Amino acid sequence: MNDVLDGYGSEELEKAGLKWSDKALENKYLTYSQEVANDRRILFIKMAFMIGIVHYGLML
Repeated sequence: MNDVLDGYGSEELEKAGLKWSDKALENKYLTYSQEVANDRRILFIKMAFMIGIVHYGLML
């Protein structure tokens, strides 16, 4: 339990089935909530991109 400042320690994340990225492990900057927010943002961008492709395909 030395990783109190990180929000969650690596062991707890691995038990929960989540993995720290190498950058987060090296720097210890990202907390668990920031990682989740980052994943959600990337997922949102992917969804918007796919919707745009489908919409463009329907317009043709």
